[in-house]
Amino acid sequence: AEEKCKTDSLKNQETLEDNSAEIYNALTSDLLTENPDVSQSNMGPNKKIAYLYKGMSDEEKAKIRADQLAQVEEAKRMKELELRMQKEFDDYLNGTQRSIHLMDMELERKQREERKRIAEENRRLAEEQRNRKEYLDKIVYANRATDDYFSQFNKSSR
Repeated sequence: AEEKCKTDSLKNQETLEDNSAEIYNALTSDLLTENPDVSQSNMGPNKKIAYLYKGMSDEEKAKIRADQLAQVEEAKRMKELELRMQKEFDDYLNGTQRSIHLMDMELERKQREERKRIAEENRRLAEEQRNRKEYLDKIVYANRATDDYFSQFNKSSR
């Protein structure tokens, strides 16, 4: 009986050690520690085994984060470039509109001056024409034919 007790005790000790070893192996296994190196395929360095894939490594995460930050910076730079180009275009457009406005004002001023000059020329010509008509009426055509002039005709038999 003593031997049976010793054997049972030894068996219990072995079972306890086996259970402890199994628990330790399970806790330190690649499955529970989620070792990303397990998913590496023999087919190539960039190929992963899908059913063993446990996520990205810290280096991969850092690279993706760096790429994202670079994209954010690039988007920011592009936005600034777009805003600067829009401002330059607006400045150019405003300058062009200002130039066109000044040209229109200059053209209107010249047209006003031309209309004024033509009106003055027309007044001068009208005055000249009136003076000429007055001269013709009073001096050139002043000697109108009277009844005496017409009565001198048809008086002789000739």
